[in-house]
Amino acid sequence: MTLLHQPHDRLFKDSLKEKPVAVDFLQAHLPPEIFKRLDLNTLQLTDKSLLTPDLVEIHSDVVYRCQIDGKAGYIPILFLLERTPAQAWNKWGESPLASIAYSDA
Repeated sequence: MTLLHQPHDRLFKDSLKEKPVAVDFLQAHLPPEIFKRLDLNTLQLTDKSLLTPDLVEIHSDVVYRCQIDGKAGYIPILFLLERTPAQAWNKWGESPLASIAYSDA
């Protein structure tokens, strides 16, 4: 039997590649005023990295693209799994929830 390396990380990444799971996750973790700006009919899984307008490359575990306020945008999702909540708080100084950001293309 082969052991999976970082099975929790793999579970999150594989799960969020499923659109219904991603929609539920975004609805649960984005502020409602941000979530309602997303056109979920255009939500598509894309490459795990993207370039910002100033040509900075961003790598994430999962990246979706969709229309945000009628413009092309990206939603990178990055998971940092820690053994205890205290470890996450110590690294970020804020809530240990997954980091979610969005940007216009």
